[in-house]
Amino acid sequence: MNRVRERSHSGIVAAVETAPFIRRYRPADRAELADICVRTAHEGGDSSVLHPDPELMPVIFAYPYVELEPDFAFVLDDGPGRAAPARDGRGAGPHPRAGAGAKGRTRAAPREGRPMSEVPSRAKESVWDYPRPPSVVPDDRRVTVTLGSEVVADTRASLRVLETTHPPVFYLPRRDVRGELLRPGAGRSHCEWKGAASYWDLVVGGAEVPGAAWSYEQPLGPYEAIRGCLAFYPSLVRCTVDGEVVTAQEGDFYGGWITREIVGPFKGGPGTWGW
Repeated sequence: MNRVRERSHSGIVAAVETAPFIRRYRPADRAELADICVRTAHEGGDSSVLHPDPELMPVIFAYPYVELEPDFAFVLDDGPGRAAPARDGRGAGPHPRAGAGAKGRTRAAPREGRPMSEVPSRAKESVWDYPRPPSVVPDDRRVTVTLGSEVVADTRASLRVLETTHPPVFYLPRRDVRGELLRPGAGRSHCEWKGAASYWDLVVGGAEVPGAAWSYEQPLGPYEAIRGCLAFYPSLVRCTVDGEVVTAQEGDFYGGWITREIVGPFKGGPGTWGW
């Protein structure tokens, strides 16, 4: 509860208890929203040590919601008519349905859709916390790639390459990919970190998918672990991670895999190539 001072018609000033309440975001809340974002953007804690620019995190995580979808942006008003700043630096961070609590903590409204019992327990990963140069991390979840009813790959020994602004790319060991379904494709590209990439066409029965996968046959030193592994475009074939169907990263060049625990915004769409 918060106390505000009200003046009666007789001129008597009294303290009135007010309770926090949820309301729509207002442009006047922008400064408090930015403060909440900065104080909660790094794994629920203060991001200012990593990102000194006070506008960087709000531009990425907060302003797009309130400016592009204002009808879905709410704050928890502290009572006197403003969104309280996150003084203790704790909370879930800005969200179209989140606001600052009376003691500075953000609270999210209930989510619609998938029951909570179906949501995996894996911790959320923000692609903005991934490093550059990218890291290579083993992943033992079951990963499958199919085209129609044909299984192209099935493994529990993939490697994820994690690079800032990008969803993870899963590289699958060649032993777990049906090599007879692949043939060398046209085109080459070069990554400043990993080296020269080769592309592979997928041929299943009468169906052919040009450039469905790529690999680094002679990767640069730090990325020796992915030598010969194959990465598939989830926009061209069906990819799953522990049964969850992967959503493809936007754009026709990057091949990131988006699953429920991966949080953007992601590079790849219009206006993001400079990220």
